[in-house]
Amino acid sequence: MISTINLQVEIDWQKTELSSINQAIEQFGSDAKIPDIYSELRVTSYTENDYYALLGDRKLLSEYVKQIDFPECGRPTLSGLISV
Repeated sequence: MISTINLQVEIDWQKTELSSINQAIEQFGSDAKIPDIYSELRVTSYTENDYYALLGDRKLLSEYVKQIDFPECGRPTLSGLISV
């Protein structure tokens, strides 16, 4: 039987990570609109590859809580670009 506490801890972890990753994705989009001549005004230094890694993280996190064996399946391995 799954402990309610463990279940809630994992749901909270997923939501926190997902929120941070969504913010990073949004910030990348905002920074990408800044012309190179003003690159010092960008908040992040994410590359295009980092952006796609963040999208991958978001997908993993979204799928995590939908797994049949959640939360016993173990947390997904994320890119490490975001540290909460």
